[in-house]
Amino acid sequence: MGKKILISLGIIVLIVILFIAGVNALGYHIFSRTDCELFNIDNIELHTGINIPAIVDSDCKSDGKIKEASFTIDTSKVDLKAYSLRNNFTCKDSVYLNEWETDKAKWVATLNQKSGILKIKMEYKD
Repeated sequence: MGKKILISLGIIVLIVILFIAGVNALGYHIFSRTDCELFNIDNIELHTGINIPAIVDSDCKSDGKIKEASFTIDTSKVDLKAYSLRNNFTCKDSVYLNEWETDKAKWVATLNQKSGILKIKMEYKD
């Protein structure tokens, strides 16, 4: 009886470890992508920390080193003023700007509150 419990606990622990390893591998895969195909929004959110809200349209171009993406935010669902505050945009010359550089990428995000267009330019580092 004790042996069955021990084996069952071992199997449960193994399943949990495999699940955590799989989630970490998926996160690394998403973070490492430089194209505009699968997981584009997730990749941008992981690198920039900016939440991409509900959108009505998007466009993206990438050569593997530089990614330029634009998103038309659904302003019927998203309050752009609150969104810009939550995502640390600062107003410079009537354009809302958020930029940063890490050891993995350098990025600049601009938000036009009149049109609801969010543009992100990301330069990936080797």
